[in-house]
Amino acid sequence: MAATPQQVVTTLAIPVRCHPAGEGGHSSLVTLTTDGSVAAVTASLTCTGAVPHISLTPSQGVDLGTVRVGATASAEIAVANTTASNDVAAEGRTLTVTGAATGPVFRRIEPASGALDFVTPSGTLSAPGLVRIANPGNADLHITGATITRRS
Repeated sequence: MAATPQQVVTTLAIPVRCHPAGEGGHSSLVTLTTDGSVAAVTASLTCTGAVPHISLTPSQGVDLGTVRVGATASAEIAVANTTASNDVAAEGRTLTVTGAATGPVFRRIEPASGALDFVTPSGTLSAPGLVRIANPGNADLHITGATITRRS
């Protein structure tokens, strides 16, 4: 029994990339020429150019509200590539972040006039006077000293 010749089949992968110059459909024809029994093989190529678009959510910015001095606030920002873009010409996007930071605020509440009047007979100890203060700011207020100065 005689051996029959076997056909050898090989495969060659040729990478093809689409790099459209603009938006919309683009088509090309690739022709491979050979020295075999078939002189040329053609294949049509199509690709669609899309405008690159990266979206940010929220798109209008983030308001962190009032944050105490020395404290932090955070918010989530979602970044999405809505067109499978890798556009190096538009790598960055900007999102506005706002917030207000204020420090401690010293406010005298009482006495409203700012003056304490002590009427005490000479040689006796007066009743205590009360000075009330408040901190309507959004950071801790630390009283680090008090001084009484005689004016008369």
